[in-house]
Amino acid sequence: RGRAGLDIADAVSAKAEDVSKLLGSTEEAEIRKILAMAMPDFDAEEYVESLSQPDGMIMEYLNAQNDGDLLKLQQLCTDVNFTRQSGIVEQMQKDKTGKKSKLFILWVDEPEILGFKFNDSSEQPQILLNFHVQRYLETYDQEGNLVDGGPSTLEKVRYIWVLQFEDDFQFRVNEDMAVGTPEYIV
Repeated sequence: RGRAGLDIADAVSAKAEDVSKLLGSTEEAEIRKILAMAMPDFDAEEYVESLSQPDGMIMEYLNAQNDGDLLKLQQLCTDVNFTRQSGIVEQMQKDKTGKKSKLFILWVDEPEILGFKFNDSSEQPQILLNFHVQRYLETYDQEGNLVDGGPSTLEKVRYIWVLQFEDDFQFRVNEDMAVGTPEYIV
């Protein structure tokens, strides 16, 4: 027995329980628990891996951005991000130069989970992702002549996304950003 009249084994057991409570209450653990309750068969790692498939959400989203497909973007975005994306599409359509750009995506690597967090304002669970896309851009003038870009401008770009779990049990893109300087591939 220790000085306080407690058995050493009891003290160690109490400390282990404290540590277990602490580890069990992390934001990631809470989010995984919420997702498991909402979708018992959900596996975050498996889901994230599926995003980079040719028919996965990443290609769907990037193609919708590229094509200015507001209906598809509305399905794939949170309301906040859709407002931002529709503003970008509107700005592109107002381009008075007559130039048209087309983004060609050659591959998307497997996304990596960076972490889990709750949305600061809505408290919705979110998954933070990191992935790379190999792409090139072509820009055409009003007559359809290539004026900039092409396969010789192939680049590898890092993206970070925040996917938010919505009330309809779907993940939607809440934030998306290309970060860093693209690596040009020769």
